Amino acid sequence: MAPRFAVTFALLFAFASGSRAGDPVDNSERIKTAIKGGQTYLRAVFKPGGPGAGGFGPGGVVPGVAVFSPIGGTGIGSFALSGLALLESGVSPRDEAVINITRYCREGALSSNSTYDISLLIMFFDRLGARSDRAFIQFLTYRLLTGQCTDGSWSYSCAGMHLDPVQANALRATLLANAKLTTPEGVRPAEQKEKPRPREDLDDAPKPKKDPPKDTPKDAPEEPTEEAKPRLHPVIRRIIEQGGAGPANTQGSGDHSNTQFATVGLWCGRRHGVDVSAALAAIDKHYRALQTPDGGWSYTIAGALSASSPSMTCAGLMGLALGFGAKNLKERADREPKLEDPESLNKDKQVMDGLKYVGSFIGAVGAQRVPDGGDFQPKDITSDLYFMWSLERVGMVYGLKTIGEIDWYDWGSKILIRNQQRDGSWRGDGFHSGSVDNSTSFALLFLCRADLTSDLSNSLKGRVKDPGASRLVGGGDISKIVDDARKASASNRSAETGKPKPQPRTDTGPSTASAEEASVDKLVAALMAAGPGEREVLIGEYKQAKGSQYTDALSRVAAKATGEKQSQAREALAERLKRMTTNTLIDCMAYQDRELRRAAALAAGSKKDTDRLVPLAKALIARVGDQDAFVAQAARTSLKALSDQDFGPEEGASASDRTTAVLAWQKWVESQK
Repeated sequence: MAPRFAVTFALLFAFASGSRAGDPVDNSERIKTAIKGGQTYLRAVFKPGGPGAGGFGPGGVVPGVAVFSPIGGTGIGSFALSGLALLESGVSPRDEAVINITRYCREGALSSNSTYDISLLIMFFDRLGARSDRAFIQFLTYRLLTGQCTDGSWSYSCAGMHLDPVQANALRATLLANAKLTTPEGVRPAEQKEKPRPREDLDDAPKPKKDPPKDTPKDAPEEPTEEAKPRLHPVIRRIIEQGGAGPANTQGSGDHSNTQFATVGLWCGRRHGVDVSAALAAIDKHYRALQTPDGGWSYTIAGALSASSPSMTCAGLMGLALGFGAKNLKERADREPKLEDPESLNKDKQVMDGLKYVGSFIGAVGAQRVPDGGDFQPKDITSDLYFMWSLERVGMVYGLKTIGEIDWYDWGSKILIRNQQRDGSWRGDGFHSGSVDNSTSFALLFLCRADLTSDLSNSLKGRVKDPGASRLVGGGDISKIVDDARKASASNRSAETGKPKPQPRTDTGPSTASAEEASVDKLVAALMAAGPGEREVLIGEYKQAKGSQYTDALSRVAAKATGEKQSQAREALAERLKRMTTNTLIDCMAYQDRELRRAAALAAGSKKDTDRLVPLAKALIARVGDQDAFVAQAARTSLKALSDQDFGPEEGASASDRTTAVLAWQKWVESQK
């Protein structure tokens, strides 16, 4: 514990005087300070001897995209994501943390079948730029291709390119033979950068003229010669020739989160001699068939006619952009990309509708300003760092300075700067980002305007125009747009701020804090001191009486007592909460008090006929992912009662199995809309 405490203390000290939202500095300086803080945090996490994935803060296996190996993975995706963020923010490939990440990724690259892991490993190795990693990229890209479902999407695993342990060890030894950890060679010149790109990279101002191209013979080939194209590693070629890369996924459908990562992973992999054009064309077809009437996309196909999600709409827009690029971006003999029909995306109604949806969302959030008309009030979006990176990728690939007539980078950077922790990290909502290092990586990638598809985005710059928003945003419509789009689980804000969260008011009626606290103390003392007969009477009174002090008293006794006394208090608390409204139960499930969370989760099972079934089920699913198994099993019990289904997790389940259960419950609730 001592080394970790020392490092954490050092980080706190280093950033205690860092720039905050109210400091009198211009935004560019604040952005630089924020980037530096994020770098320092991730370097401390991933340097040799550091804690590794999960960092110094709360995290672990949680639902959504929290850990990039929910099924069959190794957790290596979080290493690759953090390495990508460090490189994109200007940290040298020779930095000890990056070297440590690189070693870990190379050693484990062949072991994971997780779509998230594989996609992020491809992105990281491509960004690192070492020639010796090309074989890894080729293998991983072929494995990623085997995970494409019949409808063009991806689910959680890619089962193709299977290697037994002997084959995997032999291939790893071969691919690592020439790998260097301290001198990554062959970094693409266009990708080299030691500091964030200036904002001018999206401006429409005239650019300096380049030297005129040299005269080219008329008979010069328009396509790259075989010598100019990347070649497959002999070992990879042999595996392909033996049929090792054949389709392995017969699953009909996946989800748009996995598909989003796979889409970018394939685009990076195509630079290294793997033909992914058919897969990207299938992605394009998939998204075009599933756009919702409001212009967005939902998480699953089952939700295609229901509420859209901002993050998944960004996933759809990426799919359309890269599908277009795979068809229209050609390399000439000099390896320079040339885009055919570059104006067509600007005329694409589905692209425009998707951009309007995203513009409406950020406009709705952005319209909520502090009374003096200053910074945006971010509402729930502050904790969805996954959306932030999704938005950044869309802004960059389409070359847009504004979306919905809002400068998306200025909008997002203000939110991120305001919500950076003093140790340099960012805390997510415990659902979309998961661990602190994942959240910090997403934030860094946004602030640095990471451009993993620069060969396409450079060609599209200035070709696509911001179509504005799809509706007027203002008045009472603001909250509705934001709330409809919100996909986050109930989050415990106290974990982010360190401030105690107040107990919920489960009963009506005025009461001063001091008087109520004294009343609760007396009720607790009486119940703790009561004998079996008297205790039964008191339990009955506490269960039925009006006043929030009785709820608090039962919760405290349930936490303090043991044996039969504890069991009776817990049962009474759950019965008491059954009288509460669905909204109150949802609130109670989000608080720190584990007894209250468990009781609310159990009570929720009695609300089967409520018209708020879907929000209630989502709150329960968030508790299935609770780190406290005591609470998770209570949520599972109620979900079984509400759905007549049982997707787990079993008691004592592993972290991976818990995540699998949460994802299965999520698919069920999507089918109820």
